[in-house]
Amino acid sequence: MMPRNKLVVCFFIFIVTGTECWSYGETEHKAINEWILEHSVGGFDFDQYTRQNLGIDGGMKVRSLWYIYLFDWLTITGYKSPQELIAQGGIEEDEPFWRCRHHFHDPLQPWDQAGYHYSGISGESSILWAQLEAGEQSSWNGGNYSWYDARDYFYKALTGTDYEQRNKDLYKTFLAVGHLMHLIQDSSCPEHVRNDSHAIGGSVYEKLVTHYHLCREKEKEQKVQGWLQNSQNYAYPFYLPVLNTGNLPDNARISIARMVDTDWYTGVNPGVTINALIGLAEYTNANFLSQGRIFSGYNYPNHISSVTKERYVITDPRDSGKTIEREYLMKIGDGDTGYRLCTTSITGAYELDLADPVKIYRVSALDDNVLEDYAGRLVPRAVSYSAQLLKHFFRGTIEISLPNDGVYAFRDSEPADPKTQGFNKVQLLVRNTTDTGERMLGGGIDLVVQYRFLTDRADPSDPSAHAMDPLTNETYKNLSPSHISDPLYIVKPYQGNTSGEVIKPGVATLLEFDLGDEEIPLWAADVRFYVVYKGRLGSEEGYVEEDAVCVGYKDISEPTPVVFSNSTDIFCYEGMWWYDLDEDDGMQALKSMYSTDFCIQHMGVHDLLDLKITFTPSGVEPSDTPFYTISKIEPGQYKRLYLLTDYNAEFHFSLPSYASWLSTATEVDIGLRNRWTYEDDMRIWWYPIFSEYRGIELWEGRTMVPQCPSCREGENCPECSLDAIDDNQYLVPVGASSMP
Repeated sequence: MMPRNKLVVCFFIFIVTGTECWSYGETEHKAINEWILEHSVGGFDFDQYTRQNLGIDGGMKVRSLWYIYLFDWLTITGYKSPQELIAQGGIEEDEPFWRCRHHFHDPLQPWDQAGYHYSGISGESSILWAQLEAGEQSSWNGGNYSWYDARDYFYKALTGTDYEQRNKDLYKTFLAVGHLMHLIQDSSCPEHVRNDSHAIGGSVYEKLVTHYHLCREKEKEQKVQGWLQNSQNYAYPFYLPVLNTGNLPDNARISIARMVDTDWYTGVNPGVTINALIGLAEYTNANFLSQGRIFSGYNYPNHISSVTKERYVITDPRDSGKTIEREYLMKIGDGDTGYRLCTTSITGAYELDLADPVKIYRVSALDDNVLEDYAGRLVPRAVSYSAQLLKHFFRGTIEISLPNDGVYAFRDSEPADPKTQGFNKVQLLVRNTTDTGERMLGGGIDLVVQYRFLTDRADPSDPSAHAMDPLTNETYKNLSPSHISDPLYIVKPYQGNTSGEVIKPGVATLLEFDLGDEEIPLWAADVRFYVVYKGRLGSEEGYVEEDAVCVGYKDISEPTPVVFSNSTDIFCYEGMWWYDLDEDDGMQALKSMYSTDFCIQHMGVHDLLDLKITFTPSGVEPSDTPFYTISKIEPGQYKRLYLLTDYNAEFHFSLPSYASWLSTATEVDIGLRNRWTYEDDMRIWWYPIFSEYRGIELWEGRTMVPQCPSCREGENCPECSLDAIDDNQYLVPVGASSMP
């Protein structure tokens, strides 16, 4: 057993070391993450991604993800935005304080020995810490936020069926990504790549960056903004095949490891560190000094070959109104060049000797001018590299589009229970739009359908119990946002063969899903589709991530009714409605009244036969083969069809048997919208307003009525009010219909 006094000493050292080992201050990690998100560093627009691929209305800034903090006597709830959570994750990677012992990586050591080790305390290499298996970082260390944890949270958030749990998992996803970005940023701090514990006095580099960020002095704030802005000049080109990542250790298979350490720099070839693809730890280690490792412990920077002496006129640190001359060692070789590496040693000694305090002040130092030069190169790289991690995590994208026949789902009759029944088959087109050129080489594919109910009182145990009919104006008279249910979900795996490349780049693939008993209700509102892929993402010739998660999102129309009716049994002329024209007495009375009107004298009542209907995406020419044919609609009857489509979809119809009366016609923008949206930073519910005709409420379709030329030209045909039609003249549903 270890003696008690030794335990106390070790614990004391751990506390002292731990409290000083983090790199940039919490606010700097937060600021870097926020800068990346606000400025789309590296060409990745996270705000656009949250809208277009995750379906987060309002984007990354809207506080849509709720959280709960439980205390002994208090429960705090609130909402966070994706942006806030990624920034918060950048802060929390340093909590609790001992977590930071896993934030070191010395690129010249084997990875299993490259972590922090000082005074008997050690930690994992930041690379290995970032790639621990899900659940291994542990709550004792502040929670589980490795790459695999993040992937697990993300997949569960996208494919879960419980709204609250999905919210929690998406919340953790964004936090985890912020944690991982923090680890990349730490590789730009010299102490963290040179095993410099900086337990005594802290890191001078980190302190300067923190001071400049927080001091609220305009000149220093402008310098910080300049360092951040310069990240655009140090864009890290993340081309996976170039990195030969097949040589990655088994415990660091994710290619984010190569953002930190490519294993190209061996300690004797510093010139390689100016390569655009070099690991950030390698660049920092070879080209910069830490306060406790000034020309000590590493070959480079080298106090002979890497530098030359140069004198500068600087502000006198004792009197800001005066200037003095100070001699610096300028970096002129062995990697990056053109900046002050350190001050010149008074004695020529470069070894730091803690036993001789006088000697500490005689050796080279990292003054504020040196550290500003450091920050001008290291901060932009911290921004650029961690921005690429953000992009890399969310890189897998899928485009969902409407099939050429213009429908995602279709039915030709109203179900017995529209609260639970509606559409049980879905078809859609998918395409791999991952902009890195990586391919989805095999894995699972899930369709996720999200929808809501309109309800006058929500019942969590049975959401459909009090659902209201969204296809009638009556529902919206007293409807308020509080009467919208939480989202509900249907998740169905693709049953086809997914062992190979199903979702391909450059070409759309039709996927069909059988929902079985879990139908999309006819009374569903705010319907959205997600397609989620989990599997192999990469290049057959290069690196492949085995459990990547890719997602596509599409806000589609709500169940859209399309009505066709035959109203040749009634007619309005000169302000008067005539009924029962399909009966001899009714037609004879009309013709007797207008015995000199040629049009009316030749009027007849017709069945509508072989009404051919085709749906298409916007702007697409309809097929010669109709999607659906209504064999007959008798006078006074109507046929209602239901479909899920795009808002801007079109339908086309023709009556070949009455080509002289109606050949072809087209209606555009037919999809019904009934959903939440954000406009001008306001949350708005869009709902439909239906027109009413002969007892039915219409959204899209055609009401076939006879028209005389004189009526079309406005002669003797004042507008007749639809409200004036007798109540007993309601249309009735048609019976027979047939698919072509």
